[in-house]
Amino acid sequence: MKIDILKKRDGELLVGEVKKTSKFEVAAKMQLAYYLYRLKEQGIELDGELLVPKEKKRERITLDDALTQELETAIAEIETIINGDKPPVAEKTKYCGKCAYGDFCWS
Repeated sequence: MKIDILKKRDGELLVGEVKKTSKFEVAAKMQLAYYLYRLKEQGIELDGELLVPKEKKRERITLDDALTQELETAIAEIETIINGDKPPVAEKTKYCGKCAYGDFCWS
């Protein structure tokens, strides 16, 4: 876990996640939600802020029950993949060319 920014706004501490583009907004929200989830496990309850400076976008993220459930489902699916005998079959998508994890699929 690597938090980009911890900042104080109006007396409230926020976890900030900075992205270059909002192209993968759902993934960025889940990443920030994961940080908030792990902090909450340690007894630290904060809200987060997704920041896209080039687009002048700022979105508040609160770890509510619905987001927690979505995150726990994703974590369970990841654990199923990790604990499986074989990795899933790689499927090439339009995002593969710019993915930082391409070596895991295509090596």
